[in-house]
Amino acid sequence: MSSAKAITGSCLCGSVKYVVNGDPVMQVLCHCITCKKASGSTFMANTLYKSDQIKITAGEASIKKYTDTTPSSGAVAHRSFCTECGSPLFITNSNHPENTAVTRGSVDQEPDAAAWAPQMEFYCKRRDAWLGDAAGADPEKRFPELF
Repeated sequence: MSSAKAITGSCLCGSVKYVVNGDPVMQVLCHCITCKKASGSTFMANTLYKSDQIKITAGEASIKKYTDTTPSSGAVAHRSFCTECGSPLFITNSNHPENTAVTRGSVDQEPDAAAWAPQMEFYCKRRDAWLGDAAGADPEKRFPELF
């Protein structure tokens, strides 16, 4: 049994709610073009979990999946978002459906700063020039086989 406590999350309007139980696989920042566009920001912060660790507790009917065939990895990304407010919530990857990325911004509970730190960055060559390396992220690992 995991020592991690359950975390809860939701979309901006509160229509979709979820709970995640257990320890994450890893915490990442992604600088790929599709994550930038999907997040509306300069990168996307995600926590990867085993897909069976995530349970939708409200608003499942308000979740839409967009099939993104544009990632440069060649994989298909299934991006789930709330149909009411547009908040990005989850991402699954066709190459690794056993893992689901939970968007960091959808988490309701804020763990202490040391508890969430990126362990890895994806697509660092596309990182905006004004950003430095993420503290704690391994600069030698750019795109693992996990996701």
